[in-house]
Amino acid sequence: MHRYSWDDLKFVLAVADTGTISAAARLLGVNHATVLRRIANFEEEHGAPVFERQSHGYSLLEDKAGVIEAAREAQEAIFSVAQRMQGRADAISGVVRLSSTDTFCQAVLPEFVKLMTEVNPELEIELLCSNDYADFARLEADIAVRPALKLPEVLRGEAVGFLGFGVYVHPDMAAEETRWLGLQGSLKRSAAAR
Repeated sequence: MHRYSWDDLKFVLAVADTGTISAAARLLGVNHATVLRRIANFEEEHGAPVFERQSHGYSLLEDKAGVIEAAREAQEAIFSVAQRMQGRADAISGVVRLSSTDTFCQAVLPEFVKLMTEVNPELEIELLCSNDYADFARLEADIAVRPALKLPEVLRGEAVGFLGFGVYVHPDMAAEETRWLGLQGSLKRSAAAR
């Protein structure tokens, strides 16, 4: 039976979160060699790699997503113990990656992020702004806020609001003179474009 320690897992989690050894070292306040050694030791002790080494950094192997998920649960449990010892059981802490469209990231979510981080100072929310869906299997995001007519079968969630669209023209303009603006690219097939 392997003996797990949070100290081992925090190195694995730091590399998963940052994608590079250098960034993980900065995050943890250690040197580059220490991170390399701890990752190598963890993988050797457990008999399997967690990451694929690439020229631009480290990427999580698809079948090891559960390892990172378990490491995050361990991180939350350890933080919870510390908070309870300090009498702050209700505080939320850690990094949450929230994926949304560029419009929501600019117009809707900043006020939410401000409120959440004011109430929970140890919480860090990373906004990932993209009109493409994040890959939850590869842990690219923890939460998605998206406009959708229905959710893909692999996701679960709830409607938190409704978004309406309208087409407008000035009443003085004749229909044949009207030039309409439309959406292109990946948004061309969206409900808003239709």
